[in-house]
Amino acid sequence: MSIRSEFKRRVSVSAVDVNTGEFTEFNQKDTTYYDFGQASLGSGSIPGIFPPMAFKGHLLMDGGTVWNINVDSALRQCSETGATNEEITLDILICGHYGMPEWTGGNSI
Repeated sequence: MSIRSEFKRRVSVSAVDVNTGEFTEFNQKDTTYYDFGQASLGSGSIPGIFPPMAFKGHLLMDGGTVWNINVDSALRQCSETGATNEEITLDILICGHYGMPEWTGGNSI
């Protein structure tokens, strides 16, 4: 069994710098495979539950504190592969929300 050392897909997580309020994205282009776990921990550092994480000169907390679902990064990464808007399909999973209304169909974008 080999140990993986590179990304097999495009990935993106976002976080907010606690000190500046800056929304920051980390992806396969600017973060190494080995460092991506630390970026993910920063992205999941929910204020009041998990402490902020230091990473790349930032003190990071959950990106959802500024922008709940970062669709922009996903669309940008798809566009960079040459896909047109008509060719892009996004699946968004929202977990743990009590009383979420049922989806009634239609285009989401």
